[in-house]
Amino acid sequence: MAYELLKKSINANYSATASKASDVWSFAVTVWQIFQKSDKLPSDFIKVGDIIANHENGKKLPTPTIVSERFWRQVIIRCFDLDPHTRPTMDNLYNSLIRFKEDIPYINVSNV
Repeated sequence: MAYELLKKSINANYSATASKASDVWSFAVTVWQIFQKSDKLPSDFIKVGDIIANHENGKKLPTPTIVSERFWRQVIIRCFDLDPHTRPTMDNLYNSLIRFKEDIPYINVSNV
């Protein structure tokens, strides 16, 4: 669940609704799980309060070992921006994924 929706779940005064931007956040979590080859999140990313605190303090999900740091930072980490309006769109992500597929052949998603 995206940061803004988690925040709303613990603070009734916080205004947020599900959106395409929250879908982008969820997409990034799913990508992380695929590259980690696990549906288990790190223990400090389980409780809502911990997830919120981690992201507010700049802590993100760790880079999966099978992807390059460059790919992770330039494509996926942007999906975790606290401001939903700053996250990439799905079209942006699609184009980034295509670009990385062509530019960095050692990211072989067929082996994931």
